[in-house]
Amino acid sequence: MQQKNDKETDGCTFEPELYGKKENDTTRDLDTFIKDQNSFLERKQKKIYDKKMQDKDEEIDGVTHEPRLNDISIAITENMESRDEPTHFRLYRKGAIKLRDINEKDL
Repeated sequence: MQQKNDKETDGCTFEPELYGKKENDTTRDLDTFIKDQNSFLERKQKKIYDKKMQDKDEEIDGVTHEPRLNDISIAITENMESRDEPTHFRLYRKGAIKLRDINEKDL
């Protein structure tokens, strides 16, 4: 049986290149592995920290730290009358105008 296999492979010239372990390849010891893992974790933490700082900087760029009125508040302030007269006079006058409008509708 062995002679038969030898005869079949006699003419074969193909020798595949194997990517397995090489003779001069050294394996890592425990200390080297731990150092590599720690350096990987440090790089990962640094990337996360840098990304957080970048996001924070982008968030702060749009902030002016100045108060801004919304549209409703602007409309209210534009419709406000002069505050030179006392409040009770202003309210009395508005009530009188409202009563006058109601009486005109009834006529």
